[in-house]
Amino acid sequence: MDNNKIGQIISSFSPRERQQFEEFLDSGLVSQNSNAKKLFRILKAEKHSQEKEIIFSEIFGKVAFDDKKLRYLYTDLTALAEEFISVLVFLKENKLKQNILARELSERNCEKSYNTIYRHHREEKENEGIRDAEFYYFRYYFEHTHLSLEIARQK
Repeated sequence: MDNNKIGQIISSFSPRERQQFEEFLDSGLVSQNSNAKKLFRILKAEKHSQEKEIIFSEIFGKVAFDDKKLRYLYTDLTALAEEFISVLVFLKENKLKQNILARELSERNCEKSYNTIYRHHREEKENEGIRDAEFYYFRYYFEHTHLSLEIARQK
C-alpha cells in the first residue's frame, strides 16, 4: 500500500475488516459516494501502484484528468475509513455504548427504556470489582446524564 493516509489505514485492516468496510460503504449509513467505493475497490485490489491518471480514468471514465478531484476523493475515502474504525471501536466499548444510549433515550424522552438501563447500570456498578479511572469516568458520565435528565424533568 502507498504510504498515504488511506493506504496506511487500509493496510491496517484485517481481511475481515476490509470486507466489513466494503459492506459499511454499501450500507447507506454513510455517504453514498459511489466513486469512493470504486476507489476503495481499486486500493483493496492493490491496483493503486498504477499512475494517478489510470486510477482516475478507472473511476471517472473518459473525463479529463483532474488531480484535485482525485485528491478530494482520497480525502473522502479516508474520512469514511476513519468513521468505520470509530464504529468498530464503539461496538467493543459496552460501557460507552450504554452511556450514550442512556443519554440519547433521555433526550428523546423514552423514560421506560432509560429507567431500565439506569437500574441495570446501578446494579452493575455495585458489583464492579475493579475501581480504576475508567470505572469512575463512566460512573461520572452516567450520573451526569441522569442528573441532566432529572433537572430537565423538573423544569
